Amino acid sequence: MSVLLLGFKRGALAGGFGLALFDLFHGYVMEAPYYFFECFVVGGIATYVFSLVHYKKHGTSVKLIVVILAAVVTKLVMTTGHNFVMSLFKGMTIQPAIVATVSSLFPTVINCVMTMIVVFVVYRWLAERFEQLFVKNNFI
Repeated sequence: MSVLLLGFKRGALAGGFGLALFDLFHGYVMEAPYYFFECFVVGGIATYVFSLVHYKKHGTSVKLIVVILAAVVTKLVMTTGHNFVMSLFKGMTIQPAIVATVSSLFPTVINCVMTMIVVFVVYRWLAERFEQLFVKNNFI
């Protein structure tokens, strides 16, 4: 959502730093660089699809859903790939790594579904507030 509100560079940096700080403060130091990188990839896909569907010119619910789905599918693919590679790094062979990856899909899917719902419900309201704030303070 930060990429849609702030643009790719600022939004990806905000999301990346937010996730990296969370990881650092909660004992996941080794995971922080990956999630920082993932924010840029997911944010890049979201930004690309956002511009591809011309959402700024004529924003509709269908276009917003397409943008959200693109980001969610990217997140799902990246997280699944990350889980598989990490299983292999932990010393598993292919078959146990696949089982471990599939077993970790459920929380990832729940995360993706909740993200879709929250972004769909909150994005337009936040975008309007950002627009008012920027116009009021002459940022535009």
